[in-house]
Order: sequence, then structure tokens, then C-alpha cells
Amino acid sequence: AVVFLYPYLYTKDMSRRIPRVNELIKEELGKAIYELYASEKALITVTQVVITKDLKSAKVGISVVPLVKGVLPTEVIFQLQASGPKLQQMLAKKVTLKFIPTLTFIHDTGAENAKIIDEILERIHVQKETR
Repeated sequence: AVVFLYPYLYTKDMSRRIPRVNELIKEELGKAIYELYASEKALITVTQVVITKDLKSAKVGISVVPLVKGVLPTEVIFQLQASGPKLQQMLAKKVTLKFIPTLTFIHDTGAENAKIIDEILERIHVQKETR
């Protein structure tokens, strides 16, 4: 049995707090990145946020779709990491938390992988039709 030292501090909502904070930060960070980096060179999307239980650090998944040849996703991630403190300030103005997490940006290749899988499935489908 679990015994809470301060049962009046624990609520069932606490188990849902982290996912709610993840979604809130994802939404507000997406808006902040759009304000800073809205350009015609690349489409930048916040795909996920995973915050630690102490709310002091967060890993942010970023999907980058280059719209111009020569734009590398790693360069975009590097720019975002360099402007992390500025993004944290923007986030602090929009989100009320005791701690604004330190942001670590990670390139999320999920959309790129899905595109490759779709292309492979399409080739398989075309091969079956030609038989």
C-alpha cells in the first residue's frame, strides 16, 4: 500500500499534470518558434515535448521540412538551441509555472520516416498491379 506523508497535497490530477504541461509547452513553444523563425526557407514544427518530473528540463522534438534547397535540418536545430534562452523568456511570458524548463531540441525524423515508408508501400502496390 502507498502511504502519502501529506495526503492533502496529492490529488489524482497530479498524474495528468505532466502530459498537460507537455501539451501546453508544445503549443506555446510552437507559437514562439513561428514568431521568431517564420520564413520561406523551412517549415518548423514542434512534434512533441517531454518534460522531466521536476519540470526543470524538457526535450523538444522538432520536425524540419526544407522549402529551399540547401537548408539542413541540423542547422535549424542548432539555431533553435542557440536561441533557447530567448525562447524560454517568450515561454515564461505565456506559461505560468514555478520553473520554466531548460529546452533541449532534438531533430524528430518521424515525418521523414513516414514519407519513406509511404514511398516503399506505393512501389509495392504498383508492382502488384503490374503483375
